[in-house]
Amino acid sequence: LNLVYRILPAALALTLLIPAESTQAAETAETILIRQALEKDRSGRRRGDAELVLSAYDDDRIVVYDAGGSIDGRNWSVLHDSRDEVATALETDLSTRRYDIQRQVIFIGVWKNKAFVTTIDSGATIDGASGSRTPYAQSRLWTFRKLDEEWLATAVIASGRGCLGLPLQAFCPRADTR
Repeated sequence: LNLVYRILPAALALTLLIPAESTQAAETAETILIRQALEKDRSGRRRGDAELVLSAYDDDRIVVYDAGGSIDGRNWSVLHDSRDEVATALETDLSTRRYDIQRQVIFIGVWKNKAFVTTIDSGATIDGASGSRTPYAQSRLWTFRKLDEEWLATAVIASGRGCLGLPLQAFCPRADTR
């Protein structure tokens, strides 16, 4: 009996150290479509194609926020509150740099025709003039809505290092306003 009391805690501790199998839910048609929209955004940035990026965004409702490293929405600031503003910022940004980024989708939550997604982008930006590479890392919270069987981003809340040390490289203000 004394041996059982000595071995049982050790066996329990070893059991807790064994990695558990992943319990991720299977992909659904909805999550696959959302991943496709996210890939349009990433691929458009890699190719320097603002139209491809914008094809992932809602025409009527898109807002881009700078989270400023804060989880508290009261501390976020609106960078762009229309598709036209986002388009102008993207075109300016993509005319001067390319993105060599990877995107990791951390979580997708879908409820009826709404969804939210968290992603982490990492890699580098490449200056168009000099070819110099700058490390890039950005975490984002996305909101989506389903419109005519297509998932479109309605908000992007981003936090991370961006252009010239400012947050939100892909949504930076024009170069002459920095």
